[in-house]
Amino acid sequence: MEEEFSGLDDRSLRSVCSFVLNHDSIIIIDNIARLESVYPMTETDITIQSGPLSLRGTLVAAGASPGPAALLVSGSGPLDRNSNAKRLPIDVMGQIASHLAAEGVTSLRYDKRGVGESNGEYLTAGIHDNIGDARAALEVLRARPEVDPRRIVVIGHSEGALIASDLARDGDLAGVALLAGAAHNGRAATSFVGRHSKWRRRFRNRSDG
Repeated sequence: MEEEFSGLDDRSLRSVCSFVLNHDSIIIIDNIARLESVYPMTETDITIQSGPLSLRGTLVAAGASPGPAALLVSGSGPLDRNSNAKRLPIDVMGQIASHLAAEGVTSLRYDKRGVGESNGEYLTAGIHDNIGDARAALEVLRARPEVDPRRIVVIGHSEGALIASDLARDGDLAGVALLAGAAHNGRAATSFVGRHSKWRRRFRNRSDG
């Protein structure tokens, strides 16, 4: 029997999404009751120009305007803006966006290149391409009238945590939240992914046989 994986549990979502953002700090508050939004919430389809490519995403505007915002960066694989793959719909970023909105925090999430409504080729994209796409999305978020550009955080999951770390080097973010990021340097993380991928292919071939 297959178990359905629904993404982050409720406590994890509260830990990630319950932010008090100031222009120079973030305080993460855990174990609080879920808040219902007292602000109007709107969803807007967004086009992100990353070099010659057009990526599509969703801006969820909530809270006072201009106010705090978060860029949501998905992990590795052909994932849409909600972090869903065809065979693994975990909906991590969709859930985080909803909980951020309930806290009055605007968010932007996007389909990776070659996935969903974004053009380009996923299989030919490397980590630097993905960083460039995230940086383009960050500039779009900064330019939105709903957003205070001094109060933006980047929330990255898995490979998205590596991308968020790279964006943090720019020095003009309010903070980053790293979910399931690598605890080693890039060379070690890449080696691990390569070994895991080979094991997964061997297992799949045995299952198909």
